[in-house]
Amino acid sequence: MPSTWPVISLSAQPQTCVTFDRHAVYLGTPSADMKCAANGAGQETGALLVQPASAASGAATVQDPASQVIKATAPGIQVTATYGTDEAQVRAVIASASLPAPTVQAPSAASAMRPSVSFAAAQPAAAAAAPTEAAQAAAAGPQAGNGIDHGFDTCTTPSAGEMSAWRSSSPYRTIGVYIGGEDMACSQPNLTAGWISQQARAGWNFMPLYVGPEAEFGQLSSPVSQGINAAEDAASEAGSLGLGLGTPIYYDMEGGYPSSDNGAVLSLLSAWTSELHRLGYESAVYSSGSAAVSLLASNYNSAVMPDVISDADYNGQDTVSDPEFIPAGDWASDQRVHQYNGNIEQTYGGVTLDIDQDAVDVRLPYGGSRQASQAASQQSGTVDTFFEGSGGTLEHTFYAGSGWAKPANMNAGRIDSEPSVVTSKPGDVDVFWKGTDGNLWYEFYTPASGWSGPRKIGMGPLGGAPYAVAQQNGTIDVFWKGAGANPSLWHAWQNPGSSSWAGPQNLGGDLASDPSPVTSSPGVVDVFFEGSDQALWHAYFLPSSGWHSASRLGMGPLGSGPHATGQLDGTIDVFWKSVGTTPSVEHAWYNAGPGWSGPQSLGGAGEVASAPVAVTSSPGTVEVLFQGVNGGLYWSYYTPSTSWHAPARVSAMGVLGGPPFATGEVSGTTDVFWKGGGADPALWHGWVNSGTTWQGPQDLGGSVQ
Repeated sequence: MPSTWPVISLSAQPQTCVTFDRHAVYLGTPSADMKCAANGAGQETGALLVQPASAASGAATVQDPASQVIKATAPGIQVTATYGTDEAQVRAVIASASLPAPTVQAPSAASAMRPSVSFAAAQPAAAAAAPTEAAQAAAAGPQAGNGIDHGFDTCTTPSAGEMSAWRSSSPYRTIGVYIGGEDMACSQPNLTAGWISQQARAGWNFMPLYVGPEAEFGQLSSPVSQGINAAEDAASEAGSLGLGLGTPIYYDMEGGYPSSDNGAVLSLLSAWTSELHRLGYESAVYSSGSAAVSLLASNYNSAVMPDVISDADYNGQDTVSDPEFIPAGDWASDQRVHQYNGNIEQTYGGVTLDIDQDAVDVRLPYGGSRQASQAASQQSGTVDTFFEGSGGTLEHTFYAGSGWAKPANMNAGRIDSEPSVVTSKPGDVDVFWKGTDGNLWYEFYTPASGWSGPRKIGMGPLGGAPYAVAQQNGTIDVFWKGAGANPSLWHAWQNPGSSSWAGPQNLGGDLASDPSPVTSSPGVVDVFFEGSDQALWHAYFLPSSGWHSASRLGMGPLGSGPHATGQLDGTIDVFWKSVGTTPSVEHAWYNAGPGWSGPQSLGGAGEVASAPVAVTSSPGTVEVLFQGVNGGLYWSYYTPSTSWHAPARVSAMGVLGGPPFATGEVSGTTDVFWKGGGADPALWHGWVNSGTTWQGPQDLGGSVQ
């Protein structure tokens, strides 16, 4: 080792902050509660962390050029070395320890395409094997929260115990975490996919920060390629942590650079944004108000802009308004973070942290169409609703900020099922139905081209209506009950950017109900149905292993087909009507780690007429709706702070003429639709804002089959 590098024993000084922006050799395991300053950016240089490892560890050395890190393992030892401009020296140190020469590893951002289809080994008949936490929580990601939120960031990620203390007694609900980049100063011993999943379940939101090449340090030699490479590495790091597609990732561009670098900074940040969008993530930029924030604002209408701006201006104002640097009309739709104070110590629950304080107003899409429905909402607030008209026609109405449009015939001829609609990416709408020829049909809308007109996919014969879900990256999956005496579960899908459909694919099972598909973590799809044995069955897809064929979960006997909904942290909730003369609403749920639980009765005995439908709007909230035996609309809901509320009639909605269906908006509003009762079979609408106040009913017109 160079004689000028200090050697620091972490066992002797356990709260030492392990940083890589100074020459040092750290010996031992970093403490989960090490004390660091708030700022997570610093010019990376030669530094080594040498810590114990398993005696069974194999010898290997991997170099990540994007993060400028070399990681070496051998029996009993693990070395993490950063190098910055000291690459040759650090390589020489690695070689002097007789460790293998580094193998250079390129960034591997998660592919948006669906892997080839494969089936796992048959599951036991009694219950399906639950996916592992790492696989099922492939994108935990309730990211920066909806509405104005109190946030903080600090150099090294706090321990689970520290987070718990601050969750209980601090005003903060969003945390900035440094996930990578060549100039990330602090080590991150606590930051894992398991930590993200645990904190997401506790109610924390996240701002992932990436410290790539810095203009301040004279590192912008090829800004476009550096921006692209940084985005690919950041997407790979975010994906490995379980921060899902659609998450804004914040490029930390420190402000101490000369104005002569403005062109290079703008080129790098534009390339960063474009590449993140290609990979399915949103882009965010953090910088000083007087530096990259002002630069971006002055080019707002002429360059590629990030989705979110994070403005460091230490004016002490806990608000996202900063007219000195950001015009009121820029990033005006819940797209701002303001770091208004920095490097202060605060203590909550007996835990002291050195933090920067943030006001957070970032509204995020809640992720594709998470459950099958005849209605779908978009981040913009648009809601599209489809139904089968009284003449067997496909009818459509929508809300786009200025009221509901009159239901219109989509000129699809006669249809032979209820439709199913998804929004796969902003502005796009896809609607599916079974045609009178027994085949799968669809029509799609894009903002650039409008409606496509009806198109036949084929895949027939279908034994029932199709049910579709969509991922936020654009993947669409459609499921249906097969035709014949022992109908199995069938599947078709479309990958992002493709105009063609794959399938049909037989996923097995013997269905006694229509399927209910759901997405939870990006890339993960589960499909539920009642089996011929009246038990709950499901098939599921994991990006790591493909499709797992239909297998029995039990939970029965079911008195209706199930309906499922999912959360971004991997949680899945499934509901059905029980059997008997006074049926109630039954519930099973999946949590990453513990696996499946249930069945649990939510109540409503003797009141349940239709199969319940479920919907999610804001993270952690689940709502269940059904038609009662008296024709009324019944509602049960769950929030993390209050747990389950027993089903109760929403008396203001009157008498329904059929079962309801619903969609949840990212604002927290849930829209519910049904066929009118009595002599007026119009489409009716009621809505509830943030799980509190119901409004309606509203006659939307039309004539429902």
